[in-house]
Amino acid sequence: MNYFKFLLKKSLNNKFNLIPVLMLIVTIILMFILNAGTAKNLSLQAVAQNKLTQITAQPDAPADDKRQIAEAKGIISAANQGNWAQAYQLISKSVTSDLMVANDPKSGTPTELRAVIEHDYKMFAALKARAVPYQPAGFPTTGSFYSLWILQYLFPVVAATSVIFLVSSLFSAAYTGRSWRDRLFPRSLENLAASSIGAGFTLALGLLIGILTLSFTLGTAFYGLGSWNYPIESYQEGVGLYFQSLYRLVGPSLLLTALGLAFIVLLIYLLNCLLRDRLTVFLVSLVLIVAPTIATPWLEPVQKLARFLPTTYLNSVSVVSGQYAHQINNYSISFGNGLTTLGSGILLLAALIIVIQRKL
Repeated sequence: MNYFKFLLKKSLNNKFNLIPVLMLIVTIILMFILNAGTAKNLSLQAVAQNKLTQITAQPDAPADDKRQIAEAKGIISAANQGNWAQAYQLISKSVTSDLMVANDPKSGTPTELRAVIEHDYKMFAALKARAVPYQPAGFPTTGSFYSLWILQYLFPVVAATSVIFLVSSLFSAAYTGRSWRDRLFPRSLENLAASSIGAGFTLALGLLIGILTLSFTLGTAFYGLGSWNYPIESYQEGVGLYFQSLYRLVGPSLLLTALGLAFIVLLIYLLNCLLRDRLTVFLVSLVLIVAPTIATPWLEPVQKLARFLPTTYLNSVSVVSGQYAHQINNYSISFGNGLTTLGSGILLLAALIIVIQRKL
């Protein structure tokens, strides 16, 4: 058995490694259940029915309310029949009217409310053009949308922490105390390092594939595949808010995520060479990888440097869609700069590992 297979087999046989995996599985299932419940309450039919109930509760409905009643009934009927183009047409007509009022300086509409109305106007315009089944914003349930949502919201912190746990455990097992026990294998230093890093990346990539497969299967089994053409909220400098199809985000997001995993694995391997203690490596990795991911949206000084931080691009879906750049008002954060930053970080870590291992 070669060293690469030996490491993988040892890691897979470690029962402690089941802990983060099981936690991820439970989290994905619970989030799906919560999304399903919330999506039902926020469906077009539920929102229109709630509006209908509120209006009809009034004894003497004015002419405008009668128009809204007819509109709500039309939305419910069209959505129930799967005539999404008609449903979106009715909603767009109402939102367009609201936007005209909001844009009138005499209306005194707050900027925040105007932004919400503009968002809805562009969203329903994009939905009407595609005529795809509705998914409440933030609570997707179909296979395609839910798996992308998991990649966007679960991977940067929760899944990354699980990867750190698994990979730091794998690398630390090669040491007894501070002695590199596995160096006794009849292999060159370069071969041992390459096999270790390869095994760590395989574990990380396997976990990512498992997460996406589970979320995709859950969504597809209960709510169908969904549309790869579903419009996703996106931002671009000079353009502002726009909506692009889901399929356009998948490839670039997965590429950034894979590079992010490679960066994490190399960083943990380097830390393990220097610290040689499982708990210390795990904690320091959390500080260097997860902490910046959490802190960047909240700390303005860090936001200005976010373009140069490899951990920024663990938010792969948000980076590719431009949501992250919009959130922290730094449009230098992009897919292209992510490739450059992560690629440079990976090469730098690889060079440091080679130099340090030869000196140790």
